[in-house]
Amino acid sequence: MLPTSSTTPEEERRLAETVRKRRYRAGKRNELIQLKAEKTKRRIGRLEQLAAENSNLRAKVDEYQYLVIMLPHWVYMNEKPQKDLSPQPAYTTLLATPITRKQGLQ
Repeated sequence: MLPTSSTTPEEERRLAETVRKRRYRAGKRNELIQLKAEKTKRRIGRLEQLAAENSNLRAKVDEYQYLVIMLPHWVYMNEKPQKDLSPQPAYTTLLATPITRKQGLQ
């Protein structure tokens, strides 16, 4: 919409104001789009970081689950067989003095 020679100064002023407002609104739209793009990039970066951390944690969980499964087997394989209990009761004496009893417990 270029001003023609038959337009009045009032119409030219309105047209100039309209063009100025359109440019202003277009600038604001572009600014908003740019801000949204930056926010999206930051969010993607954070999500990628969290995904990597999640992957590392899952690997640790898998490793610990394997250890939990293997530990009882390892204990069973390394356990020393115990001697059978004697059919006779163990012989013990009760010491007479309290100090000696206390030292015997230690």
